[in-house]
Order: sequence, then structure tokens, then C-alpha cells
Amino acid sequence: MLTGVWLRAAARAEQGLELTEFEDGLLAPFLDVLGEQDIFALGRVYREQVATAGSAATVPRSVSEWSLKDGYTVEEYARSAAEVGERAMAQPNVAVIDRAGLRHEQERRDSDEFLAAVGPRTAPPPPRPSPASSTSPTAATRTPVSISATTPTTPPSSPAAPGAPPPAPR
Repeated sequence: MLTGVWLRAAARAEQGLELTEFEDGLLAPFLDVLGEQDIFALGRVYREQVATAGSAATVPRSVSEWSLKDGYTVEEYARSAAEVGERAMAQPNVAVIDRAGLRHEQERRDSDEFLAAVGPRTAPPPPRPSPASSTSPTAATRTPVSISATTPTTPPSSPAAPGAPPPAPR
């Protein structure tokens, strides 16, 4: 959704319209990296796609249906995000999971609608480690390292030839 908002801001900038503080803040980093010409080109493509298709493929209608003549503020963004969130939560392939409840249950039960929406699994999920084995495997094998700010008194040894035994400790 945020991509749609900055593309919309690019379209407004390309038309010479005054940007809101929110739009300006979103667009500024892209202007620094891409430059005005490329930003205007992206804005033009966005504007043309919305004009011909009624919406941009990757932009929610709550953003693309907003007139380019009107600035887009953080308040409009919050309202649009809430609408998009509600629509997303209504999709059959979305499930809300209580993480605390998962710790106490042996297995999660998905609804038939959810399972139909996500489709068949091609491979079983990887096994989850038990809480007792959740320590990092590398934590036990780490060697303490001492860093000294002093200059070594002896020069570092030259690299050993391939197949040669490691140098003896000093």
C-alpha cells in the first residue's frame, strides 16, 4: 500500500501539484536515489495505468481512487490501511493465531475454508525444535576472543603451505 502512496505522490509531483508533508516525506528518499526525471516517469506510468484501468495492479483502490488533485495525508493513509486490513482479514486464506495458545496445544486446527484457500501442501512443514533444545547450536562451540589494543611484538606468521601442519602454539 505504501508503494501506491509514493507512486501517487510521484504522479502529483510530475503534474506540478503541491505535495502534502506526508507525500513529500515519502518521495524525498526516492528523489535522492533515482532523481527527478525517473520519479516523474514512474508517476506518469502510475497516472496512465490508473486512467486506463481504473486502478494500478499493485495499489489498493483506497489509494488509487483518491483524486490526484487532492493531497494524501497520514490520516488518509491510516484510514486506508484500516480498510485494507479489514479486507485482508476477511479473506479465507488468512488466519489469526494466538501464539500463547499454540504453546499449550499439541496441534493447530485450521478451518476447512482456510485449508481450501491455501491449497494442498506439497511437503510437510519442518519439525519445530522443542523449547528445551532452543539454544543456539553455535553457542556451545564459540571460543572466547580477546581483543587487545596493543601492538604485537612479533610479526604475524606467514601462511602455511597447502598440506603443511598448523604452526605450533607460541
